[in-house]
Amino acid sequence: MKGKRNEADFQRDKAYLKALKQQEDDGELKLYYFDESGFSTTPCVPYGWQRIGETRQIPCYRSKRMNVLGFLSRSNDLFFHSSEQSVTTDTVVNAFDAFVEMLP
Repeated sequence: MKGKRNEADFQRDKAYLKALKQQEDDGELKLYYFDESGFSTTPCVPYGWQRIGETRQIPCYRSKRMNVLGFLSRSNDLFFHSSEQSVTTDTVVNAFDAFVEMLP
């Protein structure tokens, strides 16, 4: 993706992140990174190899998807919010609200 990014925006944001890290090092703030991921037992196998004329099957056990929204600090403090519902704006807002409530 390096060739597709806007280099000026990337350099500006890189400098901004460096400044935030310095503020954290100086004790002015606590920096957390946020991301979301989902898990289920439903496999995703887009292709496979087999001999001509041979059929391969993979047992599939469907489950609900578990979505996890997480906040991780540079010192490995972790807070996560999980949901079996689709991740919507409301889900993200609820995760941020719960995160803010647990802060000292």
